[in-house]
Amino acid sequence: MPFAAAYSSIYSFLLLCCSFQYIYLLLYQVFLHRLFLYLFLFSTSIASTASDKFGWPVFSTYTSANGLPSNNVQAITRDSRGFLWVGTASGLCRYNGRRFDKITLKDESTGWLAEQDIRKMHLDSSYNLWLLLPNEIGVVHTQTLKYHQIKKGVFTAFGAIGSGAFVVCSRDSLYVFDGQRRLKTAQAY
Repeated sequence: MPFAAAYSSIYSFLLLCCSFQYIYLLLYQVFLHRLFLYLFLFSTSIASTASDKFGWPVFSTYTSANGLPSNNVQAITRDSRGFLWVGTASGLCRYNGRRFDKITLKDESTGWLAEQDIRKMHLDSSYNLWLLLPNEIGVVHTQTLKYHQIKKGVFTAFGAIGSGAFVVCSRDSLYVFDGQRRLKTAQAY
């Protein structure tokens, strides 16, 4: 029996220690939650006053109620003149800091209306905004706002490769265009 009594007293002691440790952890978690809450509230109050005094960035949310063609923004870039170009599932628009201007993608040579679903876009050094649409690649000149279809097809990726050249990938081919938007090479893979 002395062994059982010693065992039960050790067991009771361990339970007591575990319960103290559990209480300690609970208090510690409450303390950390309150500390983080106070720090968050303090930092947001400083940030709101600092943004007014020091011109720090203030973030805003824009939706179709503000002039976006769609709330589904898929691509965004900024040009050298400060315009923000936003590609959405329902079209392209240009933001000047106050309002969104929708750009209708209509091919200047054929007069055909292009698809408006902007998947990706890239701005090159010649003020051309390259657009990846579901069934074509096109370019908008950012100063004249004229759209020109480059190539029809289903493309997966594209990007600049230097000196004005641009590479476009489809499921089975790779196309390289020069700075004047002319096809230089096409390679099937």
